Amino acid sequence: MIDGLARRHGARVVLAADGISDGAMRNLGVRAARNDVVVLVESGDRVDASVLSALCARVRAGAALAAAPIRIERPFGAAHVLPLPDAAPLALLTHPDAVPTAFVLSRRAFDAVSGFDEGVGGLADVDLWVRALAKGGVEIASGAPLVTRPLGLPMPAPSAAALDALYRKHAAVLEADPAGVLAALERHMEALGTAHAPETARRAKAIAELAALDVEIAALEGELRSLGRHGVDWGDLRRLSPVSREWGYDRGTPVDRPYIEAFLAAHAEDVRGIVLEVQEADYTVRFGGANVERSEIVDVDDSNPRATVLADLRHADALSSEAYDCFILTQTLHVVGDVRQALAEAYRVLKPGGVLLATFPSASRVSVEYGPEGDFWRVTEAGARELVRSVFPADAIAVHAYGNVMATTAFLHGLGAHELTHDELAAYDPFFPVLIGVRARKPHAGVPEAARAPAPRAGLPRASGGAVLLYHRVADPARDVHGLCVPPAQFRAQLEMLRAAYEVVPLAELRRWIDAGRDPAGLVALTFDDGYLDNLALASPVLAEMELPATFFVTTEHLDRPGEFWWDTLERLLLADRPLPPAIDLNGSHPPMRLDTSTADARRETHAALHRRLVGAALEDRRAAIETILEWSGRPAAPVTARPLLAAEVRELAARPGHEIGCHGAHHLALTFQPDDVVRREVEDASRILADTLGREVTAFAYPYGDVGDTAVEAVRGAGLAMAVTCVEEPVLRGADPLRLPRIEVKAGPADALAERLWRRLR
Repeated sequence: MIDGLARRHGARVVLAADGISDGAMRNLGVRAARNDVVVLVESGDRVDASVLSALCARVRAGAALAAAPIRIERPFGAAHVLPLPDAAPLALLTHPDAVPTAFVLSRRAFDAVSGFDEGVGGLADVDLWVRALAKGGVEIASGAPLVTRPLGLPMPAPSAAALDALYRKHAAVLEADPAGVLAALERHMEALGTAHAPETARRAKAIAELAALDVEIAALEGELRSLGRHGVDWGDLRRLSPVSREWGYDRGTPVDRPYIEAFLAAHAEDVRGIVLEVQEADYTVRFGGANVERSEIVDVDDSNPRATVLADLRHADALSSEAYDCFILTQTLHVVGDVRQALAEAYRVLKPGGVLLATFPSASRVSVEYGPEGDFWRVTEAGARELVRSVFPADAIAVHAYGNVMATTAFLHGLGAHELTHDELAAYDPFFPVLIGVRARKPHAGVPEAARAPAPRAGLPRASGGAVLLYHRVADPARDVHGLCVPPAQFRAQLEMLRAAYEVVPLAELRRWIDAGRDPAGLVALTFDDGYLDNLALASPVLAEMELPATFFVTTEHLDRPGEFWWDTLERLLLADRPLPPAIDLNGSHPPMRLDTSTADARRETHAALHRRLVGAALEDRRAAIETILEWSGRPAAPVTARPLLAAEVRELAARPGHEIGCHGAHHLALTFQPDDVVRREVEDASRILADTLGREVTAFAYPYGDVGDTAVEAVRGAGLAMAVTCVEEPVLRGADPLRLPRIEVKAGPADALAERLWRRLR
């Protein structure tokens, strides 16, 4: 594909080994260039031709390098121009992230400073600028931007090792003016501090405005339906041709590439020994590295100079039997007419114990460039499993699907992966997969697969960190719109898996590991949010039986009398299976509005819009809205089984071995949306009330909705709490902030699905 693009556009493509430094990559590109003036840009940048021409003219006139601002493109036409640094070595070293990563460079100047330093990690550009300044040849144009860069493109922060290498190399510059260094850093920190508060306020205001707009949109959609009109705005997608027919390569990276790479990264330990790959060895090098003894490339095309073996995968006689430890077969089998025969050949060429890593497209444009008989198949998760188990034993196969409706739509339109956010790419919807990955192991002779290989997820991989798991309820209700419930049987199976695969420890023990500077790899702490009655009735007995510790974060609002969380009230009233009035009038809202509840679909949309709005609402506004909905619905009685714990029940829970109680706020408010005094009161009141209820201090806090900002962290610290947990889905690593510990939320599903998810998340 890369060679084809090079031929089509007349470009010269230089392939670099995976994992090389930024400086080494820059050097490869510049040394391969044929001109005296070289333009360095990032993948996805759009270059302004007139600005580029002016900068090139400056370099041809004698400048070592020339740069202009970078414009960061935001959605809906908004943009932000990154400030440029002062053209002084001290300014560059004290504010290295301000150095533009797109600029024009003189080849003569490049040779004069011996190119980019390959030992300063991601700071090779900064180092080159400092050395070029010493020769007096840096020019910065303050006018129009040189490039426009989409917001989604990665701009990684430099590592501590890279900064250390840079500062050691240029220690003389820093030591010559230590007062200037401190002054520059103070100015930078002051600027960041000045910008933080208004940016935080702007974010909170924008989120509140979005929530209000959601409600208005729901109301307008109801009006459209009443007029017999549809509420879908096709926008740029109302077209009969895709945005691009080049898979996404002409816009950056195709949408399916991150999924292929995620699948291979999850099974990187299988890429070892003698490895076979189709067309090129890129993935072998990237994911196998030093574990690869020998790499071979198979292709049916004799014009491929990289191919070491020419063979048709359906009749690959040129490939020796039982020769390979791993066969990487990505996005290939769909263009093979007889897939089962190709899989049989793959089985044949693998050594006993060897692994096939294959991917199949589930949704993709047709590869018409292979001709009318060149693209045959698309598969589902079940289809991939059925095909592979026709050759490999069923217990030797693991199948994983990737993608969702947005990713599928983007891929079909030829958008680049960077045009979706990380969360948009990572979300999985089994109804709309983009790609299916299959790992299949060839059995050793006479030994069943299950008895031969250790469980692939039995414990954490090396140096992967620990985890805090988040549960809400252990129950199996008829309706669970927010996905808070794990059925009791699944909960038991999940705990059995966790007990076998990890070391389950109290949350406080995880904190002690962090304080000691130790790596918490393999440690898991269990937590429960909100304080539902089923935590006591259903979760606690299973935890006690298995002798597993857990922390229960309790909201104190309902300790004195039976109550109901507001989101449960909203779900119960709006999604009820009984007659309801056709509309809700929220006269106390700003502005007043009327929401459609005439049909089940309308009630679901109104429920979703109101939930989004009330999550960030002030306590008084939330209570007023819930009261209006209660009146509207006729005040049906709340069920007693889904209620929060009472004070006596919290004490009973705390008395059981291995159980700890933590704070979850007084009223479960999203803290970044609240005034500072409300934030402090929510934390302090909850801590005091729980301490009075239990007769002892409480040491841990869970931010409601995982919504955390600096004010909330300071409130937790001020209340004397030792640790706090968020809802950021990441592993707990050495040096983690004990007041911002990440957590991985557990949903309903089989234990092996949770094992798979943890294994992927904690690698």
